[in-house]
Amino acid sequence: MINEKNIEEIKKNFASLAKNVKFFIFGKSIKEKKFDKINIGIIGKINNEGMENLQNAFDDSDLPCRICLTHLDIITKESRQKILSDEMLWLKR
Repeated sequence: MINEKNIEEIKKNFASLAKNVKFFIFGKSIKEKKFDKINIGIIGKINNEGMENLQNAFDDSDLPCRICLTHLDIITKESRQKILSDEMLWLKR
């Protein structure tokens, strides 16, 4: 499972680059001991440049695995429902 240090690193990147969005962690990283990526769902206004800057910040961070960003406002309705119906850890509502 994702630890508190990693959660704080994620919050720090969002605080500096994406202040006006809601975000949460979903997927294996909140359910299982072993995982290879952290899935982060984003809801709110953020443009492509903002998403790219955020991804670059995560790529350059000290997090032990890769970050996969998913902007829920632009994916299919079915994918959005699937993500939102599963277990998640809200970091900013």
